[in-house]
Amino acid sequence: MESLRGWRSTSKLIPVLFVTLSVALTLLVEDAFGQGHHAQAAAQLHFPLTSFYDSPVPWAPGKPGTLIRSEPFDQYEIPFGDSAFRILYHSQSASGEDVAASGVVMVPEDSAPSGGWPVIVWGHPLLSTARACAPSLMKVPPGGPFLGMYLNLGFAIVVSDYVGLGTAYRNAALDMKSNANDLMFALSAARQAVPQLSTKWIALGDADGGAAAVMLDEIESTVNDEGYLGSISISDELDLKNMLESARNPAWNDKIAFLIYGTKTVFPAFHPEEVLTSAGLVRYRQVTENCAVPLPPAVTPIDEKLRPEAAKNPYLARFIDRNQLGHQRAKAPLLVISGQDPNTNGSPAEKVVRRLCAIGDQVDFEPFPGIDSGYVVGSSVAEQISWIKARFAGRGTPNFCH
Repeated sequence: MESLRGWRSTSKLIPVLFVTLSVALTLLVEDAFGQGHHAQAAAQLHFPLTSFYDSPVPWAPGKPGTLIRSEPFDQYEIPFGDSAFRILYHSQSASGEDVAASGVVMVPEDSAPSGGWPVIVWGHPLLSTARACAPSLMKVPPGGPFLGMYLNLGFAIVVSDYVGLGTAYRNAALDMKSNANDLMFALSAARQAVPQLSTKWIALGDADGGAAAVMLDEIESTVNDEGYLGSISISDELDLKNMLESARNPAWNDKIAFLIYGTKTVFPAFHPEEVLTSAGLVRYRQVTENCAVPLPPAVTPIDEKLRPEAAKNPYLARFIDRNQLGHQRAKAPLLVISGQDPNTNGSPAEKVVRRLCAIGDQVDFEPFPGIDSGYVVGSSVAEQISWIKARFAGRGTPNFCH
């Protein structure tokens, strides 16, 4: 891995401690926005939609991963001297239709090393299903200082907005198959926009983006891509079924709204009013139409918004089964990192990891007891870098499954 631009000069390297603190601070700010305390300020952090995000008319069909257009964009708050390019490319809807997706490619400021910049494909956490809430429309892309660290380490970053965020299609929220495909197709399009990208790459995702990274590894088992080296998931949200288990989640979680939205996208015959109360439908519209929505002043019991029989709905059940990890053996090694709320016992990701082990996957599982999941991104930087260096150097990685 040292051959990759020597990991850039030491003057460029961000110390792990600094990155950890920066990521934690960013998460605190994002959490404040999520609580609606600064909704107006959050809105000011978004660029307006432009014609760049519009699908060409008439529509010329294209193979998934084919670049439609790209443009340099210098207004992101990324490390000084690094470059960014917006991309629009052909992707695929949950039903297999040819649709457009948008994203962004970020590259270090120096010349590309021999063989091109090694690539990290970033699976971002879902913040909203509204078109204007695409990561490529944010002045500080999700994971700002975190992704900046990897740019400083000499990696190119490829981010997919996911279909429907940025482009004028319905978003397949929390549909890990759709999101994973968007990530893979974004990489293909990114290489057409920026030819200096290496053939070697990994996927890395946070929260539900982490689940998409694991799903990508499973999809890759059917793809002949020798450059793919594995995926990192920094997430406790690897099992959608947990969202509907009120015994574990007595309070309403807005991710349930995204789960229902995604179910409607994949199964158009599904009706949200079958599982949501009138109050739940109000909240559903709020979180799926806005980037920053004030939350109720007090925690709302889940049964005030979700009907008791919701878990038995056949469409929700099919959607959850479709997105269960472990149906297909992964192609390459995985690193699963999870936090643990100090008020709970055990890591919610461990059950899924053991299921992955049972089908023969190679998983390095790194739980962080006593660290809330929202802060584990920064706390696990050393583990991430060690695993990534091993993968790009062709070395083996730890296997929790043995």
